[in-house]
Parts: sequence; C-alpha cells; structure tokens
Amino acid sequence: MFKKLCFMFLAVVLTSCLVFADDEPIPYGWSIRGMITGTYAQTAPSSNWTGQETFSMTWQAKLFAELLYNSPTAHWVTRLREEYGQNRNNAGSLVNLDFIELDSVYTFRRFAVFNPFVSFNLTTQNYQFFNPATYTGAAGLSVTIVDNEVNTLTTRAGIAYRHVSDSVTLSDGVLVGNSDTLGAEWVTNYSLNISNVGKYISEFRLFETFDNAQNLSWDNALLMQMTSILVMQISYRAFFDNTRITRHLWPSDIETLFSVSIGASFNMF
Repeated sequence: MFKKLCFMFLAVVLTSCLVFADDEPIPYGWSIRGMITGTYAQTAPSSNWTGQETFSMTWQAKLFAELLYNSPTAHWVTRLREEYGQNRNNAGSLVNLDFIELDSVYTFRRFAVFNPFVSFNLTTQNYQFFNPATYTGAAGLSVTIVDNEVNTLTTRAGIAYRHVSDSVTLSDGVLVGNSDTLGAEWVTNYSLNISNVGKYISEFRLFETFDNAQNLSWDNALLMQMTSILVMQISYRAFFDNTRITRHLWPSDIETLFSVSIGASFNMF
C-alpha cells in the first residue's frame, strides 16, 4: 500500500511538471489566495405529512487560505485549512466533517539545489477544540523542483519533533494522554493552478520515529470554479497514525476520508 501511494503521487506530480516546466517563475513579493465554500440542504415536512420523509439538515463549510512570500533569498508559504459540517435529523446530530490544519514552511535560499528550512505544522479539529492536537516542528534540507505561477513542487526532509496533546482518546480503555517524539520527517508538496478557475493541492507527509514507528498522511484537494459564485471541492485524505492509537497496524489500518461538496464560494483566486 505504501509503495502504491508513493507511485501514484509521483506519477501525478511528475506528469504535471513535464507539461508546465517552461512557465515563467513566480514573481517576488507577497501574495495571498483563498477560497471559502459552503453547502446546505434541508428537508422539513409538516407535522401531518403522510410520506416517508422526515426532517433532516446537512451543511458543510470549508476554508482554504494560502499566504506566500517569495524573494531571491527566501521562500515562505503558510496554509490554513478549516473544514466542518454536521448532519441533523429527528434522532440528533452527527459531525460529518471536521479538520483543521495550519502549516508554515520557511526556506532559506542559499544554494543552487539544497536549501535549509524550518517548518511548523498543527493538526486538530473543531469538536473539543485543540483536544487532541498534534504539533510538529522540523528543520532540514529542502529541494524546489518546480516553482512558477502554474505549479510548484517541493520536497524536504529533516529532523522533526512531534508533540501530541490528547486528554480524550481512549486506547483499550486507557487514556492516551500526551506524548513527545523525536524522529525524521519527509514532506512533498505539490500545487497546480488550473487555467485560473481552479487549484489542485497535494501533500504527502511521512514521520518516522527512531524506533521504526510510522505515521503518514496524504492529503489531496481539488477546488474548481464552476460559475461566478458556484464552486466544487473534492477532497481525499489517507491517514495512518500510531502515536495516539498504538494498536493500529501498518498497512491494514490506513484510514481514508473522501468528500465532495458543491456550493457558494467567496474570495476566489
């Protein structure tokens, strides 16, 4: 499974690089991009309704924002993803989408190929806010393979420190609690602007502890402008984490989440 995930990711990004490698480099200075999408659906029959329909309400809201600074000596990109949604009916309410990620990477441009970087990553959720939460800081060497206005491809690896704050998750009836781990991290990021009407973002992240415990995530998001206010977002996430849930077994316990939403948009690219 791990080899298949790596092969699929590399095939997508390398094919795109061959198509767009001759585009002009991204200009220097600050730039910001963002998209907010929302979907809502509701059924509300009257109290004397004789059909099988019952009350139901489904809604989702998603935010993607990217702040980029580019100069001859530095490259700094910060991304925020916020996703939340609920299903409600006569029996109660359920969360159908819940994810927050803040990722920031600062790369020092000093050499032709390899350049030092520092990074910070936070993943958590809205429900029981910041509990659990995973903080990861890393430093090492980065390689920029493609960097232009159409697409970017970077990969980096280095030493990483990971802190998990968790006072709610139970493992075999025992509270997981907090943990601190030192290891090595490899991250590959790819983004593609599609004719000024969409954006594809992919990130593959592998964290390996020094006692050979693996944690990985592969996040994909496709955001497409359909009309002036209508947008479609397709997301796919593959996830394996044995830090909080130690009974997970690789690779049979890889978790996946697929979501599709079509709704109103604000603040397009």
